[in-house]
Amino acid sequence: MSQTNEQASRDRAPAGSIRFNTDSSRLEIYNGEAWWEIDATSPEQQTGGTRGVLASGRSGGGADQTGTNVIQFINIATTGDAVDFGDAIDPNSRGGGTMSSRTRGIITRPSDDDTLEFITIASQGNSAEFGEDSIANQGAVFSNQTRGVNVAGNTSNNSISYITIAQLGNAVDFGDITTPGTGIHGSSGLGNQTRGIAIMGRIAPSPNNDGNTMHYVTISTLGNSADFGDLTTPTYASGTAANATRGLVLSSSNGGSPAQTNMIDFVTISTLGNSVRFGELDRVRAGVSGANAGMGVASPTRAVYCGGYGAPAPIYVSLNTIEYVQFASEGNGIDFGDLAQAVRGAAGISNGHGGLG
Repeated sequence: MSQTNEQASRDRAPAGSIRFNTDSSRLEIYNGEAWWEIDATSPEQQTGGTRGVLASGRSGGGADQTGTNVIQFINIATTGDAVDFGDAIDPNSRGGGTMSSRTRGIITRPSDDDTLEFITIASQGNSAEFGEDSIANQGAVFSNQTRGVNVAGNTSNNSISYITIAQLGNAVDFGDITTPGTGIHGSSGLGNQTRGIAIMGRIAPSPNNDGNTMHYVTISTLGNSADFGDLTTPTYASGTAANATRGLVLSSSNGGSPAQTNMIDFVTISTLGNSVRFGELDRVRAGVSGANAGMGVASPTRAVYCGGYGAPAPIYVSLNTIEYVQFASEGNGIDFGDLAQAVRGAAGISNGHGGLG
């Protein structure tokens, strides 16, 4: 906020009063001594539209695949190709979904490295270290404006952890995932301001079968997860995207049947129950090696699915394709543009997802 130079009138307003200044065309608040402009911003004002960021992941295919530290971004409200954002610290980072506020995005790493990184979404640049998560590692992640939650990553545990996004530091214990077996692989998450949903992927000790279970927690409270419902099709390493009402599961699979899939499911986040078929992606993807095949990012109206791992089998290759759908109307994916670098398993971050209202 910035102070105006106007003198207070004889009839002094009480502290906390709000007025509209017709000279500056801005709202102001009185602090008891002076009037101050109210700084009201949004993703549209900060970035020219809700921004989707894809950080790190893997490029190439087969034995030639390598980690990348490239961070790239799109403006979700428009179509077009991704643009370079900066570089991540670690080229082997792989994220499972959205963990971000309107200003800050978090990059998770594989289970052999506990470090968390962060970026400031509105300004391009390199990532910096946030803290560590030695509790749940990289798993199904979701967030609201305040808190990011990480559900049971690619290690043999059933832990849930959380961070406070505005404060740098280490993750704290949240509770446990209450599902048979341990070691959840290829999980992904979505949510709104209140509820986070974990798409459970593959649950050991069944290494060759994809799962269709979903669990949820209330983000603002600590505790164990509870059953939400089932997907229409078993899946592994799905992309996800959500607005305040609907969550989409943009599916990939390997080890189950079919080995690859292009189906899109949706759930109504505020109500428990099974998912419903939404439509299909234009291109089939495969889920491989515990990393998300493609990455979902979202605005309040649009879900965008970026990159992934695709045919021809058995030498899958990273893709540079981007597709989108509208949350309000079921249907199939529509071409959005191309990534600056073909990638799979990147951290998908946005400043307009369902957890932000």
